[in-house]
Amino acid sequence: MVEFNGDELDTVPLTKATLDKQMRDGHEVLYSGGCADLVQVDITVRIRTFGSYVGREGGALRMPVVVFKTSLVRDLADTIDWANKESLDFNEFGIPYSSTRGGERS
Repeated sequence: MVEFNGDELDTVPLTKATLDKQMRDGHEVLYSGGCADLVQVDITVRIRTFGSYVGREGGALRMPVVVFKTSLVRDLADTIDWANKESLDFNEFGIPYSSTRGGERS
């Protein structure tokens, strides 16, 4: 599992485009790295935003929240043309991640 912070950019569209690129790059590096035992890669992005916790003075606290998560299994990764990875859309082929215990797939 890989986790990183996505707070670097000022606008939502720019942040989403940058996160998509980082996800594609991350999956490519991990799946083309020659590790035969790698079966699945999960990447999670957290951004600090106002959460549901309230501070002592009553204001909402900024806290890291998962905003983007991808999960890609080897069988699917082996079918991807990584040379044309810019056209990948994780919303179309990403494997849904269940928040159930143990990370079981839904």
